[in-house]
Amino acid sequence: NALGRFGAPRHARLLAILCRNPILVVKQAASQALRQIGAAGIPRATIEQIAAILRDPGWRAASSADWQIAGALIDTLGALGHQAMAYNSALIDVLTSGARGDSQGWEIRALAATGLGRRGSMLASDADATAALVHAVQNDASWHVRRAAVVAIGRVGPSLAHCAWVVQQLGER
Repeated sequence: NALGRFGAPRHARLLAILCRNPILVVKQAASQALRQIGAAGIPRATIEQIAAILRDPGWRAASSADWQIAGALIDTLGALGHQAMAYNSALIDVLTSGARGDSQGWEIRALAATGLGRRGSMLASDADATAALVHAVQNDASWHVRRAAVVAIGRVGPSLAHCAWVVQQLGER
């Protein structure tokens, strides 16, 4: 955690590697340190590593502690904003990972929606991401995820927010 507190971006790649360590305490410390380094200090290669970890379905079936680690990584990737537009697919994978009627893992899906929303108006150019958010509003079993998706859509812009509102109105009939 000291690396994260002191903003040591040169160690960000090592921290991303440590997020795959089999020892839980090591993974937790590394993911928290990455979160603390934040958007300003994470090189592109490390962003790619974080996205690869999130795309790995193995952690989704793991313990709640692994979900906390994934949550820290999702938060880190989301905080990168427009710098990580190329890695939206990792957040989309997480957002759409819950089956219809599956309320388990809502915290992670809500974080993924929030992370996409941090892209702001630039997200309007990513049809897959906006479609995933609208789909979450319409279909996710958890109201937490639906709310996070609506807020994210609102950050994208008024035309997409109106579209989400229409979808929600149609779904309530």
